[in-house]
Amino acid sequence: MYNLLFTNELKAGKKGSGDNAYIFSAPYNERVYIRGTIPPAQKSFTISGSMTDPQQQLAYSLSAQLAVNGKQPGVRIKNTEGKITPFHTQLSPTLDSINYWFMKKSVNLYGESLVKAIAHYKNGLGATEDGLEIMKTFWKEKGIDPASLRMIDGSGLSPQNRLTTNALIKVLQYARERSWYSYYLDAFPEYNKMKLKSGTIGGSKGFAGYHTSKEGIGYTIAMLVNNYDGSANEIVKKMFLVLDELK
Repeated sequence: MYNLLFTNELKAGKKGSGDNAYIFSAPYNERVYIRGTIPPAQKSFTISGSMTDPQQQLAYSLSAQLAVNGKQPGVRIKNTEGKITPFHTQLSPTLDSINYWFMKKSVNLYGESLVKAIAHYKNGLGATEDGLEIMKTFWKEKGIDPASLRMIDGSGLSPQNRLTTNALIKVLQYARERSWYSYYLDAFPEYNKMKLKSGTIGGSKGFAGYHTSKEGIGYTIAMLVNNYDGSANEIVKKMFLVLDELK
């Protein structure tokens, strides 16, 4: 990473406490803080965060690679209003591939980008607010009350986001009838030996997805717990006890 100063303020948490570490930064800022806790006595532990200046990182990485090959490049950050000469075009992966990693790894920036992309596709402006309104209108036409979809962002990180389990179930059941359902299902992580997408934010924990029981009964699942006491790990164990009834 180029032109970044990392300040590590991580602490050891309780044994088995899991990943409670976070990387705090801001766009175009050179200072990054790592805070929170990770389990003690780990030989290695990986967490991830977003780049503060992706274009600068790309420029310096390319420059370093060219230098290995005997070139002497430099990096200059400027706006170009004249003609731009492309020297390489990187094509995007297909949408199902993007969605696969979005779901598997909970890449919050993907969610934000997808909402903006929906808005840009529909009206030429990549505004989050427009993308959210387009989504609400779409689901209203599918029978979901807009009041049950209070969406503030595309990443799901805003504590002001509110969804009902009924809305989640309708979305999941809609997907189940689509031609692309098999790709969608494949993107779900596995929790408690079920195909479930997890969600966590202060005081709230949720799971949504699908499961087929030993008897062959197909279940669509949406389970949210708000304002719980204790740790996230403790509430997850209790949620799994309930979900086990569907096996």
